Amino acid sequence: MFLGIFSWGVVGGVVVLLIGMAFTLESGKINLPYEPILVRMLFGVALLLLSIRTLWWLAFQQPKEERGFIPVIGAAIFLALMGASLAAFMKWVSDRESAESKERFGISLVNSFIGGNWFAYATPEADLYMIDVLANIDLVNQDTAFAKIHDYSAQILLGDTWAWLRRIPTFGNGKFYFGVEQIDKAKRISFDLETIDKQIRRRNLRPGETISGILVFFLKEADRSRFANVKAKALKLTIIDSLRRKEEHLLSLGLEDGAITEDPGMGWLSALAMKIEETDVDLSKARILRS
Repeated sequence: MFLGIFSWGVVGGVVVLLIGMAFTLESGKINLPYEPILVRMLFGVALLLLSIRTLWWLAFQQPKEERGFIPVIGAAIFLALMGASLAAFMKWVSDRESAESKERFGISLVNSFIGGNWFAYATPEADLYMIDVLANIDLVNQDTAFAKIHDYSAQILLGDTWAWLRRIPTFGNGKFYFGVEQIDKAKRISFDLETIDKQIRRRNLRPGETISGILVFFLKEADRSRFANVKAKALKLTIIDSLRRKEEHLLSLGLEDGAITEDPGMGWLSALAMKIEETDVDLSKARILRS
């Protein structure tokens, strides 16, 4: 039974399967945590199985008259070849990882809205988030392999201080509102663009693929009061891919004034490709979240 399980056919099939999985992972078509470690382990186990089977064959399955010094020479040559193959594969993986250490994603800011009680987002559970930062960005996969965004975070430069922004969860079928400074007469709106959250969820970006969408954040209440009249200068977006690698992207806001103190007007709204779906919506009973 042992020889049946350890036959050339079984071992050869397992080795081909393991090496195929290693190359598939390394190609970027599948994204898993700790991918570089998995790739090395798969290839190493494949070579180990092949080495053990070959050495067994040289040591115990040669005709008795051919045993002696020749199997020893064959084993030495084979082990040298396996070692060279392992070293070459590990170098190839390391070279690819070094090439991938550069930025995998390119991000550009198309439009942004900072401050004021103008925009809000209501979750399907009717919780209401007041939006302090709304940004329309273009994001492109600059890599030659598939890439997946696992998570992201953001900070905003207010004066000379970086303040953390809180993400507003926009995965579900929530609704955007405008003009919420009058909480009982808000306007329900829609964007032509999807949110970035929806577009990156369980999705691999093809090499060169670009997505354009909306990001929304809010400041903690303490920070919002502290920086009420402070100029916003830039956003810092930290992207974490499926391999837990981090990239920081600095996006200049280019604003003359940091805080919005008056209605920006419908011309600005048109630049965000949004339209009003419903007017005079009463949000006074919604639970406003700011923590």
